[in-house]
Order: sequence, then structure tokens, then C-alpha cells
Amino acid sequence: MALPCTPATRKSEEDFSQDLIQKYESSDERPPTVVDRYFKKKYGVSMQKKEGEDICILIHSNRICIVTLAPSHPILEKKKKVTGVNFNVGKVNRLDNKVSGKGKRGAQWLGPSSTLCSLSCEDGSIYDVCSGIKGQLIEVNEALIHSPHLINEEPLNTGYIGILLPPLKEHQQETERLLTEDQYQEVLRERQSACT
Repeated sequence: MALPCTPATRKSEEDFSQDLIQKYESSDERPPTVVDRYFKKKYGVSMQKKEGEDICILIHSNRICIVTLAPSHPILEKKKKVTGVNFNVGKVNRLDNKVSGKGKRGAQWLGPSSTLCSLSCEDGSIYDVCSGIKGQLIEVNEALIHSPHLINEEPLNTGYIGILLPPLKEHQQETERLLTEDQYQEVLRERQSACT
């Protein structure tokens, strides 16, 4: 039930807003991002047995999984400029994925090691990005074809690779196979100590 709009409630809302603004202006603390607020981050490391080619999967409470590059992926870690994105992988073009209806008819089924796309970098290197999780491909980020720089600039936002929907009965099993933030950080520490 909403409070009636009176001068007193308007004043208290204004005070609350001002307090909130002052709190964040007077400290280094920032409000949580949409990703931090609504998604759980899980990680797939060294995908397709390629050291360091890590992905981050953002998992929403409705089971939707958004595939992105992890901060430790060579493209982000070494600040390689992405110049091209190719969704035509093998005999399948991910752009041909046409999904309709509640049952997501027409969606391509992917396994954890299925390639979503290939990313070409300015230095000539090419990276295959896999799905990391079993599920139906809901969409790939077609904006990357004309704006591949989004992967470098906003990897957890407009630079996402694709969206998948794991099977209902296997959702928990699929997501538990991935690493939590703490487990991921531990893997990164182990990699770092192995290099020194």
C-alpha cells in the first residue's frame, strides 16, 4: 500500500533522496550495478582446455544465463583490441538461431564446450568463445558484428556474447559445475604463483 501524497511524505522522500546522494558523494562507495544486484557471477576457466580463456556466466533468478568474457580472459587482461566477431562456427551460423514461443522453439541446443563465436584481435590472435553451460541458445549479441569494441569496453553489459537457457531439470547441476567468485579468485592466485 502506497503512502498518501502529502507535503510531509514528499518532504520525507526528498530527505531520503538527499541522504542517499550525500552518502555516495561523500565516500568511495558506489551503489551496486544492475549486474551485481540481479545476477550471480559464475566462472568457467580454461575453456576448451586453453589456459586462461575464461568466461563469466551471469545467472539470473529466472535461469537465464548471459555468457561474457571473464576479466582474466587474455582479451581483457592484456587489453587486446577486438576487431571482428564471427558467429559462423563450423557448419552452424549462430545468427540463424530463431527462437519463438514459450517453449523456445527453434533454439539451437548447446553443450558446455559448444563454440558461440570467434573473436579476432588487432594483433592477429583469434579466440573461440564457448557457451560454458548446456542449454538453449536464446540469442547472440548481434551488435558485436558492427561494434566489436563493446567486448573491451563493456564486457558485462553491452559486450555480452550470448544468452542461454539451461534445461529446468539440469539448471542447478549445470550452474554448480561452474566456479563461484571465491573459487575463481583462488584459481587466479594459483596461476599467479605458478608464473613466479
